[in-house]
Amino acid sequence: MITMYKAQTLNGDWVFGDYSMKVSKAGISHLITNENTQYEIDKDTLCRNTGYCDTEGNEIYEKDLVGHIRNHLVSRIGWDDASQQFKLFYQHSKCTGDLKGDLTIIGSASSQS
Repeated sequence: MITMYKAQTLNGDWVFGDYSMKVSKAGISHLITNENTQYEIDKDTLCRNTGYCDTEGNEIYEKDLVGHIRNHLVSRIGWDDASQQFKLFYQHSKCTGDLKGDLTIIGSASSQS
């Protein structure tokens, strides 16, 4: 089953599920809900599922850092408004690439650690 979002809770744990916002007199809360449990999250760590998996079958999310096995480049996954799709954004370069090839998740650019 594809999980649509991942994010870090306010105490730094990663959670996966559906994203929503709750507006109250106290302000806006950003939430991830899975299996009837809601977690308040840090909205800056919110990542959308790309619909792609790496070579080990792990779901790839927006802001993940991936290594390209063939050319040893590290890229960040991001949304490209011009093409309306997720792209690889290469470190130290303004170039982008398509999500294809032998990719392995090596971390997340949205991690608070």
